[in-house]
Amino acid sequence: MKQSQRIVKNALFGIGSSVIGGVVYLATILTIAHAVSVTEFGKYSFVLAFAMFVSNIADSGLPRMLIREISKDREQLVPLVGAGASLIWVISGVMCLLVAVTVPFLHVGMDVKISVLGMSIATMATFHAAGYSAVLRAFEDNELNYLGFVLHKVLVLGLVFVIVKLHFGLIGFVAVHLASNVLLWNFYHVVVTRLYARIPLRFDVALWKSLLSAALPMGGGAMLRQLALQLDILILTWMTNLTTVGLFSGPYRISMALRVIPQTLSLPLFPLYSRTAHLSPARFTEAYRWSTKFFALISYPIAAFFLAWSKPILRVALGQKYLAAIPAMQLLGIGIISGVVQANPAGRAGAEVSGGNPGNAASRDRNNPILPFDSVSISFRCP
Repeated sequence: MKQSQRIVKNALFGIGSSVIGGVVYLATILTIAHAVSVTEFGKYSFVLAFAMFVSNIADSGLPRMLIREISKDREQLVPLVGAGASLIWVISGVMCLLVAVTVPFLHVGMDVKISVLGMSIATMATFHAAGYSAVLRAFEDNELNYLGFVLHKVLVLGLVFVIVKLHFGLIGFVAVHLASNVLLWNFYHVVVTRLYARIPLRFDVALWKSLLSAALPMGGGAMLRQLALQLDILILTWMTNLTTVGLFSGPYRISMALRVIPQTLSLPLFPLYSRTAHLSPARFTEAYRWSTKFFALISYPIAAFFLAWSKPILRVALGQKYLAAIPAMQLLGIGIISGVVQANPAGRAGAEVSGGNPGNAASRDRNNPILPFDSVSISFRCP
């Protein structure tokens, strides 16, 4: 397959899987929100946010580094992935131990504490899965990576329906995540073993240090962005109570699901930005300006829809019990403008311009009349 055909194939599979996965994920969240009380949904949201926070810290950019190193030298597949997999085991063990030590000090019920520990273990399984999926992405067999992603989301939705019917509650939802994440990990492991090579664990401290020292600067920015997405729930839990967290989480999860739209639209643009960043800073600046205007313009109708139709959206999507969260829905609608604009991948490609500082390209566009601000930070308390 030609490189151009491979790029098109990966872009199409990426867009398709993002849309399908996003829709199925939203359906899962809405199913849980409808099935339990607002307080129980607040518990689930806190447990999930805490576990994702732990997972993002553990990740540390290691899967991205494996992709880069394998892409540079495919002959090093076995030693790299073997060392990476063993390092992931070590990091996972340390993070689970830290969670076990931290959980007793959380000011929540025992059921929530047990769920936090169980969900943290579940997210560590996705960390292991990411180590093996890095091989598929490095070899540009992205359709298999996206297949696992979609199947995982469908499996979670199916198991959630079962848990709801059996009335197993919070612990049941944690078990769903644990089972589905372990199956995803095994799916990627089997695919890599069958297609490329059998990969034994390799304990190589020197290689561990090399991978981590290179991974942290490379993945630090992405790690911080992902951590920021979980902080709202964690801080709100600390400042208020789980009922307030549940009210906030309903519209917040809906707005998070809508991020699929700009992220999907941005995927085909990244190769363009990468080429222009290398060939012509002037052309990159022009592409950056026009793409920023485009993402800003499509964000306004979405934000207006949230502001004008907050009540019908909440009633249909979450039910009458979430109508107290209308102010949250409206404010999150305004925040969507920032989220959509920041989905523009030009900033990442721009890191290759002007000494690796994407801000240099952005600073030339400060007077853009379409985009009146760079970001929106909103905090509030639901009644």
